[in-house]
Amino acid sequence: MIYSEQEKRRMEHILEAFHDYISNHSFFDLVYSDKIGYFRVQVEYPDEEGLVVIRSVDKLLDVLFNEIINDILYAEDGGRHDNTELLQEEAAEARRRITTILEALDDGADYCLDFLDAYLENYPYNSVED
Repeated sequence: MIYSEQEKRRMEHILEAFHDYISNHSFFDLVYSDKIGYFRVQVEYPDEEGLVVIRSVDKLLDVLFNEIINDILYAEDGGRHDNTELLQEEAAEARRRITTILEALDDGADYCLDFLDAYLENYPYNSVED
């Protein structure tokens, strides 16, 4: 088994909360394989590298939070197009968007919100290693 039962359940709950965000996103998708588990694939430019294997809840949160931050940084209506650091208003917007999604979690929201605090505090040096 790729994940423990508990970890798989936690990941499924998080993915349920992020379902609309993921399904409406044109740049990436999350896919499940019985052989390797969840992974992120790049959709908009499929010929380029963009496969990320997700081996833990932390890595799943890392991937999802990073996508939302990228939405803000690379927004067509005035994003900065650089990710060396988050400006205060960008971090506040990321927190608002992510918190709104996490509110759908019945169980595990506190862990995810704590992870978000640490993630934003350490951005951009926050990538979870597998």
